[in-house]
Parts: sequence; C-alpha cells; structure tokens
Amino acid sequence: MKVSFDSNYLELGEPPSILGTKCASCGITIFGKRQTCENCAGTDVKTVILGKNGTLWSFTVQRYPPAEPFKLGSAKREDWVPRVLGWVELPQGPRVLSIVENCKPEDAKIGMEVEMFIDKGWLSENGDEVMILKSRPRFE
Repeated sequence: MKVSFDSNYLELGEPPSILGTKCASCGITIFGKRQTCENCAGTDVKTVILGKNGTLWSFTVQRYPPAEPFKLGSAKREDWVPRVLGWVELPQGPRVLSIVENCKPEDAKIGMEVEMFIDKGWLSENGDEVMILKSRPRFE
C-alpha cells in the first residue's frame, strides 16, 4: 500500500513535520510551502517547520458524514459518530483546520492546548493511504 500526502503541507520524515512559509519582508508565517507571501506578495520567503503544539482557536461539531472524496468513517448518516473539527492556532501564527481526535464534543473548549499529528485520513480510489493533519488534547 502506498502513502499519499501533499508535500506542500506535510513532510513524512522521522519525525513527520508540518510545513509553513516565513516571509522575511513582513515577518508573517503561513501554513504550507509558498513561492510568494500571501500577506505582502514578497518573494523573500523560506520553508519552515511549524511546531506541533497549538491552541484550539475555534471549533464546530460535524454531525453528518463528509462528502466525497473524504471517507472518514461510515457514509451512512445513522451510523455517523459526531466529531470535533477545530481551527488550531500554531505558535508561529498560522491556523490549521483539523479533526480533533480523542475529544468528545462536550469536552472541546476554545483555548485548550492541543497537539498536531499526521495520521491516515482515508483510502484513495487506488487504495493509497491519504495522510492528513489531526490534533488531540494535550495533557501535561
């Protein structure tokens, strides 16, 4: 089985990394590799590895199965288990959307500390494992 991922956002080394772009002109850091800055259109940018710890900035509860091509559990509405989808703010500034694992909807709180990780999302039509970003509550 082959693993599929978007190399503009993830690097599957040891350990796996979340990628971003830091602009030398305006100082902003954005999620994913870019050739130009989305904030100031500057071209003096470099790829950086973003940290894995962040804060739940906002969230919603997904109470229905997602549309294709996402195959995250049962496609039958009656079998679907609600899950938390969260905007995670990373220390460098970018906000990243992720499934919040190991968190019941009633336990999700804005401001809670989470850890980002890379995990299997679904199988592609070719049978490849599609890797995605997820997060989970961080307990110290």
